[in-house]
Amino acid sequence: MVIACAAAAWAQSGSRAAASVIPCRVYDVRDGLSENSVRCIIQDRKGYIWLGTKDGLSRYNGKEFKVYGNSSDMRQLNVEFIAEHPDGDKLWIASRYSLELLDVATGQLTGLDLSGHGITKSFRTLCYDSDGNLWAGSNDGLAVIEAGTWNDASEYRVKVVYRNDPEDPHSLPSSNVGALLCDRCGDMWIGTENGLTRYSRSSGKFTQVNTGSGRKEHFLCIREDENGMIWAGTWDDGMYSINPKDGSVHNYLSPHGGKDAVPLIRWIWHNDRSTIIICSNSGLFEYDRNNGRLRRMNLSAGLPNDSFYSCLKDHEGGLWVGTYFNGVFYISPKAAKIELYRPSPGSLFSGTAVSEFCGDGKDRLWVGTENGGLSLLDRDSGEFVPIKWHDSNDNIHALTRIGDDLWVATFSSGLKRINLRSGRVRIYYMTRGNVPDSENAVYSLSHSNKDGHSRLYVGTKRGCSVYDYATDTMTPIPQLDGQMIYDIFEDYTGKMWFSCHGYGLYSHDMYTGSWKLYRHDPEDAGSVCSDRIIDIYSDAGGQLWFCSEGNGICRYDYGTDTFSVPHVNTPDGKLPSNIIFGILDDSEGRLWMSSNAGIIRLDPKTGDYRLYTHEDGLQSNQFNFKSCFKTDDGKFWFGGVNGFNAFFPQEILDNGVAPRVTASVKFDGRTFQGNAVTVPSGVGNFSISFDCLSYVSPEKTVFEYRFDKDSEWIKTGQSSVSFADMKPGKYTFLLRAVNSDGYASERDCSIALTIMEPWYRSSLAICLYILFVAAVAALGICLYIRLRGKEERRRIEEMKLRGEQESYNAKIQFFTQIAHEIKTPVTLIKAPLEIVLEHHTWDSETEENLSIIEANTARLTELTNQLLDFKKISNEGYLLHLTPVNIVPVVEEVLRRFRTPAIEISFTSPDKGKGYVGMFDPDAVSKILSNLVENAVKYTKDRIEVELHDEMRDGNDILVLSVSNNGPAIPKEEAEKIFDTFYQVDGGTGKNRKPGFGIGLSLVSLLAEKSGGRVYVDTDYADGCRFCVELPWKKAEGQVMETVPAGDEASTEKQVAEEPAGEKVTLLIVEDNTDILSFIAEQLKSSYRVLKATDGQKAMAKIERHNVDVIISDIAMPNMDGFELLRAVRENPMTSHIPFILLSAESSVESKIRGLDCGADAYIEKPFSPSHFKAVIDSIINNRKVLMEKFASSPDESLNFSKYGTLDIEWLSKVDSIIGANLSSIDFSVQQLADGMFVSRSNLQRKMKSLTGMAPNEYIKLFRLKKAAGLLLSDNYRVNEVCYMCGFNTPSYFTSCFFKQFGILPKEFVALHKAENEDSQSSPTAGGSGSE
Repeated sequence: MVIACAAAAWAQSGSRAAASVIPCRVYDVRDGLSENSVRCIIQDRKGYIWLGTKDGLSRYNGKEFKVYGNSSDMRQLNVEFIAEHPDGDKLWIASRYSLELLDVATGQLTGLDLSGHGITKSFRTLCYDSDGNLWAGSNDGLAVIEAGTWNDASEYRVKVVYRNDPEDPHSLPSSNVGALLCDRCGDMWIGTENGLTRYSRSSGKFTQVNTGSGRKEHFLCIREDENGMIWAGTWDDGMYSINPKDGSVHNYLSPHGGKDAVPLIRWIWHNDRSTIIICSNSGLFEYDRNNGRLRRMNLSAGLPNDSFYSCLKDHEGGLWVGTYFNGVFYISPKAAKIELYRPSPGSLFSGTAVSEFCGDGKDRLWVGTENGGLSLLDRDSGEFVPIKWHDSNDNIHALTRIGDDLWVATFSSGLKRINLRSGRVRIYYMTRGNVPDSENAVYSLSHSNKDGHSRLYVGTKRGCSVYDYATDTMTPIPQLDGQMIYDIFEDYTGKMWFSCHGYGLYSHDMYTGSWKLYRHDPEDAGSVCSDRIIDIYSDAGGQLWFCSEGNGICRYDYGTDTFSVPHVNTPDGKLPSNIIFGILDDSEGRLWMSSNAGIIRLDPKTGDYRLYTHEDGLQSNQFNFKSCFKTDDGKFWFGGVNGFNAFFPQEILDNGVAPRVTASVKFDGRTFQGNAVTVPSGVGNFSISFDCLSYVSPEKTVFEYRFDKDSEWIKTGQSSVSFADMKPGKYTFLLRAVNSDGYASERDCSIALTIMEPWYRSSLAICLYILFVAAVAALGICLYIRLRGKEERRRIEEMKLRGEQESYNAKIQFFTQIAHEIKTPVTLIKAPLEIVLEHHTWDSETEENLSIIEANTARLTELTNQLLDFKKISNEGYLLHLTPVNIVPVVEEVLRRFRTPAIEISFTSPDKGKGYVGMFDPDAVSKILSNLVENAVKYTKDRIEVELHDEMRDGNDILVLSVSNNGPAIPKEEAEKIFDTFYQVDGGTGKNRKPGFGIGLSLVSLLAEKSGGRVYVDTDYADGCRFCVELPWKKAEGQVMETVPAGDEASTEKQVAEEPAGEKVTLLIVEDNTDILSFIAEQLKSSYRVLKATDGQKAMAKIERHNVDVIISDIAMPNMDGFELLRAVRENPMTSHIPFILLSAESSVESKIRGLDCGADAYIEKPFSPSHFKAVIDSIINNRKVLMEKFASSPDESLNFSKYGTLDIEWLSKVDSIIGANLSSIDFSVQQLADGMFVSRSNLQRKMKSLTGMAPNEYIKLFRLKKAAGLLLSDNYRVNEVCYMCGFNTPSYFTSCFFKQFGILPKEFVALHKAENEDSQSSPTAGGSGSE
């Protein structure tokens, strides 16, 4: 260590100068402003800022200016004042040469000619009164334009013109009017070049305001504060306040008295309840009404003595200030709370790159810079003060004060120790060992007073030393030798932390003497965030934070000895900048970090952040290393490359004002505004431009747009979007904006867009296209027909002949095959039958012949069913009926029918015992297997093998059923054709021809496809021929249906009807096949009276002439089929009761369901068993007979209507109502009943007999007796009374009839019911007590 001493050199003291300036933005002609002289400013109701200049009017939207009425438009406006039109779409402009009305949408300017009223000179000011009249002040007087007439500038009407009249004391003080105001009471205040006057709305007179000065003041502006006080600025007499209630007047800032004087006050704005912003030719001031203090507002741009003409505070709280030479200045509401310090001429602060801050304990702040040495700021006055020493060449990197000593670390001049009392300076030059360090670069200082022992840690470019106050010596730390120590910090535990720039982070426990190095490891999330740590900081809670150069910040966890990175609510979870120079925390626990992108405020608990930039009042977006400081009052100080900023963090509030947005549509060089825009069909491309009228940080504004409410929002940082080739139609364009602090528009901007169809896609054009194409097509067709007609006719004729020949050959072959197939069983039926007929005896030979007949009959039936099945399946009329079934018994039953001694049939399956239970149609499976086995029987030598197993394919279970035989194999080239209809491998005749006609395998293929599977020939099978069927295996849930062997269907109990006494039951048999008709009639004629008909129409004729008891009808018949006949019978009340049996070869479930739905009592399939057929007929007849016998034999038994149709029930109910209405009439007859039913007596007899089994007179008597039984049980009448109430002549006759019908006397019947009731009421309950 080398020490040098020097006497302090006193800097030139000079006068003290204010150091802080107000950050602001400047807009001038370079930014698009029409001219730099801004005389007036307004904000319209949409949010646009309007600036009146000497060369036109400029509108600002936050990003760009739009100019109206400047010299380039050949209509130069020298604007003095602007007033918004009540409709919000126009502006009044008072200019030096005219009064103009601007249509904002079109940009059209319309002038008002007031020369006829004597006003030809400059217009100066405008104001609406409380009645809506427009007051226009000029150099030639004051014109009042009547309300409602100025909507169109060409139709205005001047109500009155006021001027100065020297003879009238109540006239204007001067005709040169420069300021107007309508106060809250409706009175008008007029400022002229000769004084201020007040116009009373109630009296209609002017009263001049007596200021008491004795001078003729020239009033330039008038404003009203929140208390109703009137404030007016003058040319050369300062500012006045007038109390309208008592007329009292006070003067302020007059050059004619007092120390603070402000001449030429051009505009006044009440900033808040205590301060007034004053625009004047001598600068911009803030006047405090409470204490009378005047403060010059030094702006960061412009000269202090600029001429300020106007100001406005917008809806966000931003202040706009118009100047005469330098355009318009904007002070954001955030910048108003941020102090900015920059070097300026005459200032004692000369450096721009601020590196360090240090308090001196006297409310002063030491400021170190890298290019201007050391400065001292007096915080009370906000001014820099002279110091005894000043070396502008010092490049300062660290400051710390210990007692009366200020330690200054420099980049190349070593370490300076300045005694603040004596001004003595000692310089310590750095050494490495005993060798002087040529660079003398000191980067960091940290004072430790642990255990009362004062030490100063000095970090240099080549290591770190400890200065001991007691010995005045420096001791190098060997562990840090050669390291560049960028920052040193002592935490609350007494541990020292050393930032080794580029080599990580060291910690030193001064109690244990241990050292630890922390390095960044990309694979370890708990490692320090970077090896290039810039700044170390401990927040109010003792949490240790580390700022890095390139990887953000991290915090240290004392418990786990690890580091963590706080979460940030950004898309990538990182800070807006990863180079963090310094960090401070506020009272709410939020972190404020300086970076190369501005100052970042982060809430580590929520991850929310804000970014503040130069637009918010910062010295620039670039700050300096470790240059941050927090004074005892909580004020933050951040140094940058262009000065430094100071602010209280709690005063920097979010811009919570929701941004306003507007949009316009542009195409063909034109702009269209409004809520609805139509884009013509010829426009291919158009754009939508939008403005966010937020001025705090316009470059941070984000727009979001979408079409219609159901679509997603699309973000964009641009202020317009373009669209090309949008489909014609109606759209709703929605737009919103989000400001820099995340606040979105309260209401979306909406534009209804209509994209018109191009003319060539209109309905008329499409019709013309169709007509044109049709005409061309018709012409082409005519030509084609003419040219190709002859050849086409010849080709069609050949195809027709060939098709007919092929169709004829196919039919001949088909019928030949059928004939061959049927010929054998017919022969085996005919020959044995002849033998039986000739034999005339019943013996074993007869039985054998009958067995042959039966077998071949079954064969023919099977062939017929096969043909019908093929027809149904091929015509898509076959429906699967899936039921839970075990497929193994189905397979075994089919195989059982084919087993013969000549052929060995085997069946194997891995789960044969357990079976395969699934959702199958057992009938379809049976048909598939039967046809495959039958085919195998034809071709096998002596062995057939059937296998069943399951497989898993593509996640689905399937069952594979294979049928193999050791006969000839099917050639590969015919393996696909074998399933075609009528195709046979060994076709033709002779000994090689096998029985069959080529539909069995086709039927198998169709059924497999219906079931969702497939069938194929296994061409790789080497021992003969193998067919494989794959079916989807849908495992069943619930009860499994037991399969029943074919031919053994369980039948209902057969009740053989007894021969009715007397007349036989009449059957009507309807069948178009006369052989079957004769056969059925022959079988039934011995037991029934049989009527026959060959179709439904003839059957209806038979029914009308005969008393038919049962109808048996085929379904498929000419003229009227079975279903139509059934419907006709059921719809006729006189025949609806007749039992109806359907007889058909159609065996489908659908056909059965249809028949039963139509009202059939039974459905019998062809072929049928005669005994079963007769049993069904007898069962239907006997069931109805049993019901009626039960009904007739019991006094209290009601009729069971479950076996009757609706018409029969209604008919019988009507009969009952007629009899009931004549219950007591002894003379009531059958004829009266027939008349009441509107039928003949014979028809009544027939209907009643068929329906109830009784004649009408028998039914009338039974009805009376049942009514009588009911009356008797009511216990309200005696037998004699009931007798006559029910239409009987005498009680004895009634008793006789009652006993004959029910087998019990009336009195016994009543007594029996009473006894039964008493027994049921007196029966003992269970659980009675017992006795010993």
